[in-house]
Amino acid sequence: MNKPSKSQVAKTGKILRSDPNNQVAIDVLNTWRALHIYPLNTFQTTLKERLKKNKISYVVTAQRLKRTPTIIDKLAREPQMRLDQMQDIGGLRAVLKDIDSVKVLEKVYSKTSREISSKSKGVFRHTLKNKVDYIETPKESGYRGIHLIYKTQYEPRNEYCDLLIELQIRSRLQHIWATAVETIGTYLGQGFKFSKGEEDWKNFFALVSSSFAIMEKSNVLKEHQSFNKDNLHDKIKKEYQNLKVDSVLQGLVITTKNITQDKSRGSFYCLIKLDTQQKTVAVNKFPKNKLEAATRALLESEKESNIQSVLVSINDIKKLEKAYPNYFLDAVDFLNLLKEIVK
Repeated sequence: MNKPSKSQVAKTGKILRSDPNNQVAIDVLNTWRALHIYPLNTFQTTLKERLKKNKISYVVTAQRLKRTPTIIDKLAREPQMRLDQMQDIGGLRAVLKDIDSVKVLEKVYSKTSREISSKSKGVFRHTLKNKVDYIETPKESGYRGIHLIYKTQYEPRNEYCDLLIELQIRSRLQHIWATAVETIGTYLGQGFKFSKGEEDWKNFFALVSSSFAIMEKSNVLKEHQSFNKDNLHDKIKKEYQNLKVDSVLQGLVITTKNITQDKSRGSFYCLIKLDTQQKTVAVNKFPKNKLEAATRALLESEKESNIQSVLVSINDIKKLEKAYPNYFLDAVDFLNLLKEIVK
């Protein structure tokens, strides 16, 4: 695979911003995106080692490539964004048992670099380039979590050098909130994840985020700092009833029973395809040595307008839905927590 130059990638980003259907530019983007797979695999191995070594309880870990339509949409939303500097094309996620575990793993990863020996690729060093703490200062939407951005280096240098990899560290509650926002946004056809959509729903998610933050004894949103737990719960209950949240979520659960999986064994990569019209999910699995076939299948699925697809790597297939519940339109945990709040 020939690595496009940074200037070529930057130029590609400009082209896609004005012409999102330019096939030549999309081909360059997909080549650039695919280069992130090998470093992601290495990062996931290291993550598992660190969790085990430091005896950190976790729910699930997983990795994914950012979807091509999402990358193009981000370029359109953020005019100053350069494609070659986009930090989350290759993403790794660690969902931990609680916020104390998040803080422990954050400290472990706050070291600036790490060397990993690899017979096939030489010595791999990743350097911490940026850290964003959305727990200390939550996003306006209510999103909370820790984002660590690393730059890859190999000795000797190769095509995997100078790529940016993002590690997201979340508690279980933070993960339930974030994926519920995506799930309900997909179901209702609104971009809540990107702070788009109906104001009442966005306000509701913000209130729930602050309620979850109180449960974890962490910072609430600035506009909720004068509220106590009872104030928040009263407001959540009011919005819950006004928006008929229970009916929406119950309907969502009922419509997503049709999940099909192929029967292949030895899976390493999983292609999740959510049909947003039919509310059905298909999971196609590929062994580790079939990365090229998995990537081709991803590119083909991204051409379908009503399909949301993502190629992920996860060692335990049973944990796939825990890592990516939004692709299964699964908000059961979120619904159960809401029912406790509004009682």
